[in-house]
Amino acid sequence: MTENIEKDFIEQASKVDVAAIDTRLGEVRGEMATLVKPNLTAGVDTEIYSEEYHRINGEMEELRGKRSVVTQAEIVRRETLERAREIEKVLRGMDAFWPILRLVDCNDATRRWMDSINSTKIFI
Repeated sequence: MTENIEKDFIEQASKVDVAAIDTRLGEVRGEMATLVKPNLTAGVDTEIYSEEYHRINGEMEELRGKRSVVTQAEIVRRETLERAREIEKVLRGMDAFWPILRLVDCNDATRRWMDSINSTKIFI
């Protein structure tokens, strides 16, 4: 079960290039610094400065949002795997109940999952 969860999270994570997001975020921060410094010392046309500032700030917020989604997904992945391990640990401790659980009406996927837990050992 935990292998399937991990596999799914890896497939989802491969769709997002975290390194590219982090790299671009660093570049955008540099652009912002480059924009702000001349304005502080010499004063740049307010309209041009404002447009550039909003463009850079908008891209930075978009990148932060994407990075936040990745970070949240990683937190969810860790929590989900931990819960799955706890469930498997509890179920493994129920060896006497497996014959009873086999009588429960469930779909094929659930039955295969129950059988895999009953027939393998997990080292936590």
